[in-house]
Amino acid sequence: MRRFKVGEKFGFEEKASFKSLAEACKVNVIDLRRLIRYAMTNHIFREEDGLVAHTAASRLLTENKLINDVVGVATEELFPGAVKVRDDDVSHRVSWRQILTTLSRVDHRCPSEIRWFSCTQSIGSSKI
Repeated sequence: MRRFKVGEKFGFEEKASFKSLAEACKVNVIDLRRLIRYAMTNHIFREEDGLVAHTAASRLLTENKLINDVVGVATEELFPGAVKVRDDDVSHRVSWRQILTTLSRVDHRCPSEIRWFSCTQSIGSSKI
């Protein structure tokens, strides 16, 4: 949702079809419909008569840059590393130091676990 800026493609008082949103976002309508309906399970957007409408949550994510940045850091920076942590933990019975190394491996800009936390703080403000 954040990557395609779906919330910015139509006004807060408007309703949009899945097809018009897919065209505006330049993505496949089937994939976008699936993505929006998944977001609806978390009260981000709602469907009225087959059209997509904003909710308070989608409006907040669209209007508030800080909230949008927090979501971006969680989904684009932390989640990819979190997925790999479980694989390393199960296969190698690793310590937390090794888990931090796994997280730093995901972000190639941060080569060591010592720099990981300072690196992710700077990423959150500059990348998004």
